[in-house]
Amino acid sequence: MSKIVTANLLATGTVVFLGADETWVKDVDKAVVFEDAESAEGGLAVGLRDAERAIVVDPFLTEKAPAGDGKSGMTLRDTIRAFGPTIKFGPDAV
Repeated sequence: MSKIVTANLLATGTVVFLGADETWVKDVDKAVVFEDAESAEGGLAVGLRDAERAIVVDPFLTEKAPAGDGKSGMTLRDTIRAFGPTIKFGPDAV
């Protein structure tokens, strides 16, 4: 079981992940990976604390694949949150 904590920054809506030193990072590969339920709940507690402090909204735990294949162990929703849309869009979407 490898879990990470994810949320959205309140000020911008940007998807973020709980990183080292209880900071929020945009890069999923810099997220702290929790290997057991107890430490994962501790990470979620940090997210909930920061939600109360109006830093992030909707913190939750999600699956994280082992290093080297960040997408394979994540749900489609969390893959899109971490890596962006699954289709091209905008002016370059020809």
